[in-house]
Amino acid sequence: GNRSALLGALRARAVAAEKAERWAEAEGLYGDVLAGEPGVSFATEGRERAGARARLDASLQGVLDDPKQALRPALRQMARVWLEQAAQQPAPRTRLQQQSLGVARLLAAAERPVRFVVESDGETQVTVLRVRRLGAITRETVEVLPGTVVVVGTRPGYRDVRREVEVPPDGTPPPVSVRCEEKI
Repeated sequence: GNRSALLGALRARAVAAEKAERWAEAEGLYGDVLAGEPGVSFATEGRERAGARARLDASLQGVLDDPKQALRPALRQMARVWLEQAAQQPAPRTRLQQQSLGVARLLAAAERPVRFVVESDGETQVTVLRVRRLGAITRETVEVLPGTVVVVGTRPGYRDVRREVEVPPDGTPPPVSVRCEEKI
């Protein structure tokens, strides 16, 4: 009677939400079915399936909403796992494919070296931390991965200089100047 009509309506809405790749909504609707009728197998399976897709959707969307995350190696490792999971999902997957493409692009850009120029006075010993020692230079081009790069200058009898450079993916940061000028 009435109860099965209600369950049928909830099921139809859940299926429609899945088709539209609105996974969190579908998960909630299957949950509503189970609240009224625990143990209904279509709802148990549906909630599990929609829940897994909702988490995958949220993970990928999180990277797209905050692209700087892709510059963190730990996140890139996780994102690769999400992309593998995404590739194995059955239809519907239009939104999923768009998300995957966007995330794959961000990962590729995060791993593409960017060149930037370091300038100094020929007296200061310059080091790009975790990249290489440049020594006493006047001008040098360095290849680094995008993200925060730290350049340090030292010179006996002078205060050390430390510069943090935000290196954008696929961009060219302005030259950074590192000179020890303050006597100790």
